[in-house]
Amino acid sequence: MLFTHKSELLYLERARVYQEKGRVIYAQDREMEAQRFNFPYRNAQVLALGTGTSITNKAVRLLAEEGVVLVFTGGEGMPYIMTGMLDYHPNEYAQGFIRKWLSEDQRLELAKRFLAARFDFTARQAKHGSPIEADDLEKFRRKVIQANSVKVLMGIEGDEVRNLIYRCCSAHYLSSSDFRREHKGGNDNSPHAQVNQLLNHGNNLAYALAAGALWHIGIPPFFPLIHGQSRNGGLIFDVADLIKDGIVAPWAFELRDESLTKAMGELRYRIKSRKADVFLVDTLKSLAEEE
Repeated sequence: MLFTHKSELLYLERARVYQEKGRVIYAQDREMEAQRFNFPYRNAQVLALGTGTSITNKAVRLLAEEGVVLVFTGGEGMPYIMTGMLDYHPNEYAQGFIRKWLSEDQRLELAKRFLAARFDFTARQAKHGSPIEADDLEKFRRKVIQANSVKVLMGIEGDEVRNLIYRCCSAHYLSSSDFRREHKGGNDNSPHAQVNQLLNHGNNLAYALAAGALWHIGIPPFFPLIHGQSRNGGLIFDVADLIKDGIVAPWAFELRDESLTKAMGELRYRIKSRKADVFLVDTLKSLAEEE
């Protein structure tokens, strides 16, 4: 089954995941009563395991055979991501992407097209209630067109665009503009700490989807366009950013007071209903195809 045709994105905390008679089962303790559930892994894109979880070797093997992206995550920082690495995949997209990446001029053009796609997707989310309008992004679009190096693009993306996203969301949902991104999440129950904690969880899910999209079309994550120039998986950051501004950031501010389980369920719904996974794959394909 194609990655974009699958529908399951599951996040678990305090659960055991194991294989039983060819099925993947997860068990959770709720109100002192153990409950078992079947995980439809053949229809799954991502299984994210949060705090207090464990998984058996046999369950991992079944997930890998079906191309499920397995993520070990929590409330802080970058997760550990695992995908099946020995599967047969078409390699024309990998070859096309890498061929362009090896040319400095073409790599800059790829990065510009990447940011343009990101801005377009973010602007389209205004119809779903996102406070980030197309007009707010237009000035960055013009700067991207004029940029003469990836370093300049990194400055535009890192300092200016990110600040715009947080400023718009903070003003809309918190009635203030003093929000500060804290990657460790914060330990108090203030609105800012709650937003930061949700951003970590939501970003981790976006990273998992990005890894899955790259795995699906066979592009190695070792050829970043903007982020992580010295990281093996730097391209995962770039791909995840395609949907983080438009979906993850507004979601984290809006649902900051909800339980993590409910909030993550809503994020999964927004990702699937807005076809964000399809957008990731289609964008990568368009970049990799020959002109």
